[in-house]
Amino acid sequence: MPASRVRWVGVSGPGMPDEWIGTVIDVHIAPLPDGRTRLQFAHRNWRAIDGAYCICNTTWGELMYRLKDYAEGRSRGPLFVS
Repeated sequence: MPASRVRWVGVSGPGMPDEWIGTVIDVHIAPLPDGRTRLQFAHRNWRAIDGAYCICNTTWGELMYRLKDYAEGRSRGPLFVS
């Protein structure tokens, strides 16, 4: 598998917080020599660390743990987002 990169830029839309606009979500997936895969994730360019930042940071953290569990064959469990 060759390395892959996906990059999204936050835009305005229904339900999207103003702090999200202009942020960059960057996902890089690359194979390792031992057959494993590395996933690097970042959500950059926040204008401030108040408002939606805390909620997004927490939600991304929960999603990364769920993705890790799923990739390792464990139950993903429920995800509660309020």
